[in-house]
Amino acid sequence: MSDLGTESSEELTGPNRPDPVITTALRAKASNDSETSQSGKALVAGYQSHWSKLVAAGVPVVGLSDNPHPGSEIYTYVAENRENFRACDFPIEEGSGTPALRRSAEKTVGAEFVDLSPWLRIEDRCPPVIGKVLLYRQGSPLTAAYAETLSPVLNAEIPAAEQESREATSAD
Repeated sequence: MSDLGTESSEELTGPNRPDPVITTALRAKASNDSETSQSGKALVAGYQSHWSKLVAAGVPVVGLSDNPHPGSEIYTYVAENRENFRACDFPIEEGSGTPALRRSAEKTVGAEFVDLSPWLRIEDRCPPVIGKVLLYRQGSPLTAAYAETLSPVLNAEIPAAEQESREATSAD
């Protein structure tokens, strides 16, 4: 597993290895300098290669969906529209990294995919505020406050995905 990096490889597959490895990404392609579809295929192949090595070492892998990207100044827009947060909603979109993560999980025996999008939208819109909690920091990262509200969801989804991963691996 030297292509993972010796130190990373030892940490991820050694005696204190995580259980599972949870990964996410915001990239849709492997390189900014290449054609999108080929570069997207290369990204999926790269994930598959790394994830397969982890799974072979007994480490379940969970790909966590990328969240929608509301724009870099969404919190400013929210601050300017305190009386009507709904004016700040943006169209539903899949996070740019999600397709590659999903495809990689589908193609890698022992890897699973967890989609957070049901908790990042309301009906046909993506709100930057749910309840009184701001979802996004500058750009697209989720705020710590909103991530904390997702703890029960992740506590349910991750172990289920991990179990599916173990079952898929043991079936081979």
